[in-house]
Amino acid sequence: MTARRKVDDALSALSAAVAQTRQATAALDRASETLQSVLQDRFEGQVETPTDVAAEHVRAHRPGRPSRIDTDPELRAFVIERVDHMPFTALAAAIRSAFPPERRVGKSALYSWWKRNL
Repeated sequence: MTARRKVDDALSALSAAVAQTRQATAALDRASETLQSVLQDRFEGQVETPTDVAAEHVRAHRPGRPSRIDTDPELRAFVIERVDHMPFTALAAAIRSAFPPERRVGKSALYSWWKRNL
């Protein structure tokens, strides 16, 4: 085999490898875009961290600390599900039975939150 033939074979192999690399890169890009799209659609607006709530509290120029209902997403969802069809005393009792003491709120806190938000 001549030197020219070896160089041609090496160039041919290199071209094939470059083409395969481009195809693999394109496939990875498509997979990445699909994954990002699915994750964005799945989690959009569902996760609200206490830091986000505190930042919004500061942006609204509200004095003091944010309410416990606003900083606890699970408690907030619990309250929103029930606040329209339960009296505040019954809702406070439901919260007492469903949450540990450090996450509970009373009827006065529920009323204050409801007045501010709904």
